[in-house]
Amino acid sequence: FSYLKRIGLREDDPTEGILLTAYSGVRPTVLTKQQFLMLIDVHTVGIRGERDRAMLLLLYYTGIKVSELVSLKRSDFSSEEGSLFCGKGVHRRYLCLPSEVTAALKRYLSLAELQREGKDAPLFLNGSGGFLTRQAFWKILRERADRAGLPNGITPQSLRFSFSERLLSDGVERQTVRELLGNTAIGQLGKS
Repeated sequence: FSYLKRIGLREDDPTEGILLTAYSGVRPTVLTKQQFLMLIDVHTVGIRGERDRAMLLLLYYTGIKVSELVSLKRSDFSSEEGSLFCGKGVHRRYLCLPSEVTAALKRYLSLAELQREGKDAPLFLNGSGGFLTRQAFWKILRERADRAGLPNGITPQSLRFSFSERLLSDGVERQTVRELLGNTAIGQLGKS
């Protein structure tokens, strides 16, 4: 309204005197390498432990979103190539996985093969053999962070931001990081 008042189309500004709260710009916690190692070293046995470790490694080393993680199918992962397709529509992308992530996925899948088969089967199974939910992953992360003695504030976004911050601090161009994240708004990336 101040613009309309300034150009003479309005005599008053009904918004005058209203205080707007500024966006705090609070960013998720960024994990150090040591904190991440503490998170994945939490001892959990069996298929659940292998699944959780594989999911955490995948998020930390690729920066994919939790919604992408929990919607992955077996057919999205190629153990021979060490690669993964993720995302939807124009945001669908091909990712080459570090050997540590590929090995963790292979260990997990060797146990999970007994529970559910088929190319449309979920990559990460819940207790009933279906797709894991975002909320279930959040609970897994919170539980592991508590057991590792990490501070409050570790969220799924923490893993995504840790990925982007690590790449930016290593000198990777912001546009490349943006593409790896699936076209996240560039303003959300760190100012490193």
